[in-house]
Amino acid sequence: MSIFSQQTLNDLYQAGWYKGRKCQQFSEYKHLLNQEEFELSDSIEQFLKSFGGLFIKCSHNVFEQLFRSFGPLLATNPHAKVRDATSDFHFDVIKAVHRVDSLWVSVDYSERIGEPLCTIGDAFRGDMVLSMSLTGKVYAGADDFLVYVGASGEEAIEALCTGRELEKVPELTTPLEITVDVLNYFFKRKRIQERLRFFNEHGNDWLEAEFAFFLSQTHKELEWRKQRQTDSLNDIFDFAFSVAGKHYAMNINQYRPTQLCLKKIIEGNGKKWFTLTSETQHTDQFNNNYLVMIGVHPKTEMKKAEIKKYIVTEAKNVGLEILQNRIKTTFIPKTDYAHTVFTIER
Repeated sequence: MSIFSQQTLNDLYQAGWYKGRKCQQFSEYKHLLNQEEFELSDSIEQFLKSFGGLFIKCSHNVFEQLFRSFGPLLATNPHAKVRDATSDFHFDVIKAVHRVDSLWVSVDYSERIGEPLCTIGDAFRGDMVLSMSLTGKVYAGADDFLVYVGASGEEAIEALCTGRELEKVPELTTPLEITVDVLNYFFKRKRIQERLRFFNEHGNDWLEAEFAFFLSQTHKELEWRKQRQTDSLNDIFDFAFSVAGKHYAMNINQYRPTQLCLKKIIEGNGKKWFTLTSETQHTDQFNNNYLVMIGVHPKTEMKKAEIKKYIVTEAKNVGLEILQNRIKTTFIPKTDYAHTVFTIER
């Protein structure tokens, strides 16, 4: 039984779709997605083979239903002015990739849902990029705004054609998730990636200064601040930030090789911080006494699973407990480096 309603089928037929359709541009789409370093799956490939390249114009006004899902976004978007306009969406991968920075999909949105996403098209008159997970789930995003469209490509098409209310994907909220998200924004910048290629020519001061300036310009709502040189804990952590009234310390280090990077963070900064914040005079500085540790290191020397195991073991050796679900390693696009983030709680 078809998942499509008659209304949706009419819209698909009008766009040129038919059962057994084979997209002529599929090879070109696949080549471009590989160039953009997207991970493909059978679900993604089969969907693009059948629906790739289609431009679908909904046969009736679905704006009122869609407005319930993301009204504030559409209300402030200069491209979404007319309520009686019909909605449309397409699966032209080339147009979608060229319109939106691929890192929004491959880094930001992928981190938020917990699995890799791949760009497949645009929706809502080009206001939102459509992406599909390796298991076939479809999402629509515009900057920090992300909604779940359907469990499959076909279900997503039905939802878009009929104006079904869409579920908003929450933004990252834990210290680990927030830090990983911020780092991904930071390292996706071309200038930072270029400097990482000259990693050994720059010390920690360069990375800390760049990151401090970035935070001060882009994430003021998190109350970021650079630790002052006169602070007694300055040699242990570099930054502090507040989320929902809770305060966290942060340390960022860059070393190679990978094991040396992680070992220095744990045995040096992590152990010192744990000891000092356990003393009475420091407990008032951090409501929840979290330390977020960041290591920037080569990405090919250790597998992600090996990194987790190494951190847990080294932490135990110095009397610290770090859980594997509080460790996250992310490859930095277009560089030979990765950043590993983990948290220590007193």
